[in-house]
Amino acid sequence: MEVKERILLIAKELFFKYGIRSVTLDEMARELGISKKTIYQHFKDKNHIVHEVIMFFLQKDREYSEAIYKSAKDPIHEVIETTVCIRENVSNVHTSLFYDIQKYHPKAWNLYLEQRQFYYEIIRRNLKEGMEQGYYREDINPDILALLRLASIELGFGSDSFTKKNFDFMEIQAQTIDHFIRGVVTEKGKQLYTEYLNLK
Repeated sequence: MEVKERILLIAKELFFKYGIRSVTLDEMARELGISKKTIYQHFKDKNHIVHEVIMFFLQKDREYSEAIYKSAKDPIHEVIETTVCIRENVSNVHTSLFYDIQKYHPKAWNLYLEQRQFYYEIIRRNLKEGMEQGYYREDINPDILALLRLASIELGFGSDSFTKKNFDFMEIQAQTIDHFIRGVVTEKGKQLYTEYLNLK
C-alpha cells in the first residue's frame, strides 16, 4: 500500500472515531509511524487531507449504493441491505463529524452537498419502485418522503438531541428506518418487511 493511501486510511479512522477538530497531524504521524514531514510530502495541510478523505469515502459509498441496488431482490430488501452497509461503514462515526466538516472544511462539505443529491435520488427511486411493485402505499409523495428520510439520516449524525452519551448511532438509524418503513408499506410490504426482519 502506498504511503498516501495509508495516510488517508488512518486519517479516516481517526476522524471518524474522534471527530476532525480533535485530530492533529502529529497524532496522525504517530499513528502511522512516520514523520509529519512525510505527510507534508503528500498533502498541503490538514484541510487537504480532510478533502481527500471525504472524497474517497463518498466515492466508495456511491459504489456500495449502486452495488446494493443491482443485487437487491426488491425495494424493501434494498433498504435493509443499505442499513447493513451503514452499520459496517459508519457505525462508529463521531457525532461531531458532520458539524466539523460543515463549519471548518467548506470544500469537503461541498463534496457532501453534491453527493446529497445522489442519496436523494436513490431514496426517491426506491420509493417509486416500491409503489409500482405494491410494497409501498400509492398515496405517498416520493419527493417529500425522500427528503424526510434523508433528513432523518443526517439528524443521527449531527444533532445535539442525539449524542453518543445518550444514544448509540446505529440504534438511532435502526429506529428511524423502522419507523419510516412502517409508515410507507402496504400490507404486502409489511409482510415482506417482517419476513426479512425474521431472517436477521
